[in-house]
Amino acid sequence: MTLALLLTAVTGAWATDPKVYTEPVAMSQLQVGDILATGFSLTPASYLDVIYFDANRSKQDDSPMDSQWGVSLSYIKSYGENAAMTFTTESDPPSDLTATPVDANGNDGNAWVVTSITNNKTPMGDVCVIYVSGTYYEPPITVEPVSGKTNEWTFTQPGSDVVLTPIYAKAAEFATESTSSGVTLLAPAAAEGVIAGTDAPLIVEGTGIVAFAGTSNEDTQGTVMYAVTAATATKAPELDAADTWSADVPTAEDVADDGAEVKVWYYIQGADAPQGVAATLDNTFNNSDIASLNVTVLSNKFDLTLKAANANTIDATDASKGTVSVKVGDAAAVDKTEDITNGKLTGIKMGSEVKLNAKQGYKFRKVEVKKKEKTYTITPRNMSVSYDYGNLTNEATLPYNTTTSELMKKVGLSSVNNSYNIQSVSLTSGSNVTLGTPTGTPGQRGYEVPLTITGEGEFVLTVGRTSNNDDATIKVIVRAN
Repeated sequence: MTLALLLTAVTGAWATDPKVYTEPVAMSQLQVGDILATGFSLTPASYLDVIYFDANRSKQDDSPMDSQWGVSLSYIKSYGENAAMTFTTESDPPSDLTATPVDANGNDGNAWVVTSITNNKTPMGDVCVIYVSGTYYEPPITVEPVSGKTNEWTFTQPGSDVVLTPIYAKAAEFATESTSSGVTLLAPAAAEGVIAGTDAPLIVEGTGIVAFAGTSNEDTQGTVMYAVTAATATKAPELDAADTWSADVPTAEDVADDGAEVKVWYYIQGADAPQGVAATLDNTFNNSDIASLNVTVLSNKFDLTLKAANANTIDATDASKGTVSVKVGDAAAVDKTEDITNGKLTGIKMGSEVKLNAKQGYKFRKVEVKKKEKTYTITPRNMSVSYDYGNLTNEATLPYNTTTSELMKKVGLSSVNNSYNIQSVSLTSGSNVTLGTPTGTPGQRGYEVPLTITGEGEFVLTVGRTSNNDDATIKVIVRAN
């Protein structure tokens, strides 16, 4: 449960909710009950406008008054602390007098309350007359939630007793889904394989689902709001920051083509009770706490390797000598032939049209385009064996289809020698590799277990070996090249 707070001072608070002026205000704006506090000034509509002071609730030059008294606003000279007003009189020579407020208990006040307003027509013009009484104004106590939280609020204790009235509302929650493995919370999840500069969402489809409100099958507890920052950000943007938070699921569209790690912040903006319906725990919800996740956005720069059909197709040192030219782009295609280095053109954006042209005197009989085999770099992190096999932090590049023995060679456990024969292989943890059907005889030279790396991440293999060798546990971190 989270809460909102209403706080009022035991003394000094008005029963109504008047406007409080601590800045210039036109006479025409004033209404009965308004408060004129330190910082206010009056802008008369006419030089005839007048202000009258209640004799029992004001002082003139710090002296009590016997009767109501008034002054033309045209004589106002200055405004001071505690709503003091200084006038210049018509005496000869002119002198100043200062009106100061007195509260209902006869103590010094700090503001004026407007008690009456009249508008009169005279032969000289319209006249606005306001009547004021002194008062002691206690500013409202500000109660605010701690940034990014709805279950923690704070205020500064004033110099008086206070009454605290908490108004509770549940924080909005994400929906859940029952699966064979248990109950899954449908909070936003980071998408994988997202390419920079595209409209691919950064959040997995089917996540970021808000629970229904009460027994409704239509109304939800709120709306998921998202904001995207650099991955290094340690604090969420302020909720009132302009053009930052949005109900739209963020995409990779604004990420530079080089790709980047970004941080997606999210929270549920709690729903209010429908208009005209009383607020209840089933239709009114507070915001959820702000959470975040990191998303790896992949580069949108790809390579084109031209495999020479003959010696003249691409010249390794001078592309202009070859018989093929390459243009990239649609209507405004740019000739990139001069950028080809050792048969490779880099930095082509996904979706770009690539045009191959045979130079004068040549023509294509056939053009084959194939995706390049994906490779990964593996970094061994530790092995639990009884011997020291040297440096276990060296990196190696392997194709996505590799074998256990190749992996073991890279970490110093050669499977060529009989003493390192593989008896069994099992996946201890990780989901970014699959084990294929073994070939050969367990424990004999040539026994092999194919491995297919399916993505970035970590996996741990336990390699059982023949009785004269301890089993090896290999933890591998994988990243795409």
